[in-house]
Amino acid sequence: MAGNRIKLWEKHIPFYDESIGQMPEIEPYLVENPKACILVIPGGGYTWLAYEHEGIRVAEEFNRRGFSAFILTYRIKPYKHPIPLTDGLRAIRVIRSLADKYGYDQNKIAVVGFSAGGHLTASLATMFDRELPKVDEIDEFSSRPDLAMLSYAVIDYVDYPHKSSARYMIGENVSAYRRAEFSPNYNVSDNTPPTFIWHTEEDSLVSLDHPIKMAEALFAKKVPCELHIFPYGDHGLGIGANDPYNGRWVDLAEAFMKKYLNF
Repeated sequence: MAGNRIKLWEKHIPFYDESIGQMPEIEPYLVENPKACILVIPGGGYTWLAYEHEGIRVAEEFNRRGFSAFILTYRIKPYKHPIPLTDGLRAIRVIRSLADKYGYDQNKIAVVGFSAGGHLTASLATMFDRELPKVDEIDEFSSRPDLAMLSYAVIDYVDYPHKSSARYMIGENVSAYRRAEFSPNYNVSDNTPPTFIWHTEEDSLVSLDHPIKMAEALFAKKVPCELHIFPYGDHGLGIGANDPYNGRWVDLAEAFMKKYLNF
């Protein structure tokens, strides 16, 4: 059941520009006695948010499976990183701070993201320890997700740059160091949470190099990882409601969560 949106900050919003606007917030979709809680991050190339297709439909599907969820509205163009990352990290902290109120385990917080939202999800899984402005007691909660799920995610901005989202996320004509700074595969550590990845071979916007590079980085650090590459289906499938074959990713992701979140 959807509830009223929750602002990530009541005041003192880091990096906020009143002339641009865009209020970072989360929308709750809650169930009773949830197995775990999932932060849902829609894509849109950091220029818009596919809120219905990769947000509401995803949250509702996980509700049907017994999970509570929150959909993230994060700042996009003309904002650049680290601002979307800041919003995502704060969202995890806010969700943890609400665990007792809404009846889920604050140690069972997963994140699922799609396309550019998948890039943000992978960034949260690998850059959760970035130093950010602390404004209140919520910032004392951990920003590390307990599990990440990457759906046709943009990953590597060094060797396989996704030019449009890179332009809006980090700018044009930036150094290789800057591109690597926001490429999750270059930031995987031993403390990166278990990660589930799915992609399609026919994806016309984000090549297979991205999930493969991420999986290789996770395997190298011995981080639990499951990679599924479906042979057909273009970019932007979302929950896969109209594609039962690729829609199996949700069953696979739930099984992965069951193992690593222990519900």
